[in-house]
Amino acid sequence: MFLLATDGSGPKQLLHQIPPLADHNTVGSTKPLHPDQLYCFYTNSKYFHDNFSEVEVRCQIGQWRIIVVTETWLTTDILDSELRLPGMTVLRRDRPTRGGGVLLYFSRKLQFEAIDYTSASPDSLWCKV
Repeated sequence: MFLLATDGSGPKQLLHQIPPLADHNTVGSTKPLHPDQLYCFYTNSKYFHDNFSEVEVRCQIGQWRIIVVTETWLTTDILDSELRLPGMTVLRRDRPTRGGGVLLYFSRKLQFEAIDYTSASPDSLWCKV
């Protein structure tokens, strides 16, 4: 996992690498170095429903504005309400077959717009921030 700084046109600077949660002995907090930077968190979860608690903890210790989860393996029988994070809005796209899928969390402090590319891969979500 990486903490990236951006100026709105894409990642510009790798601020630091964050070790996997299992390597943490204590829980701390992450404070933005500059208030105008966009902090993003990315993880490949391989069945997100079972790994949701790790993202919950990461959300509590960081000031993430966007969280990206790939390989969610979610299905329509798992409700968005089961995936809620405080202060975040969830967008997701599940693959109709086993595996794949993507999920985005956006801070409610951000203005974003989902873009409908229904012909795109089931493993992609498009949005404008």
